[in-house]
Amino acid sequence: LASGAGAELDALYGGARGCVVPHAREVEVRACGGLDVGVMRGEGFGLTHPAAGSSTWIGAALGGAVTWRARPWLALTAALDATVMLDRPSFVIRDLGEVHAPSRVGLVALGGAELAW
Repeated sequence: LASGAGAELDALYGGARGCVVPHAREVEVRACGGLDVGVMRGEGFGLTHPAAGSSTWIGAALGGAVTWRARPWLALTAALDATVMLDRPSFVIRDLGEVHAPSRVGLVALGGAELAW
């Protein structure tokens, strides 16, 4: 961008997933789907009249997970999801044009522990 002008951007999102487990065993392979919802915020800098704005987005997620049940109350899980943006925001600086738009598709890899009681 010209002469040090730009934008500071940040994002926050969360989601919900549901998974199908064909057979509950010590090692499970799960097919999962869900929704992600988030908000992106941007604030211009290096401009005569900087402005700030925010926009929400929603995405559909599909993925899978592998879970190993180490104990009856403890499982270790690894998952991979792809999220497709259904509503994709962009950030524009007047007279300069678009400075950022998120990708239409994103990948997320997760690992963790599950506790059952």
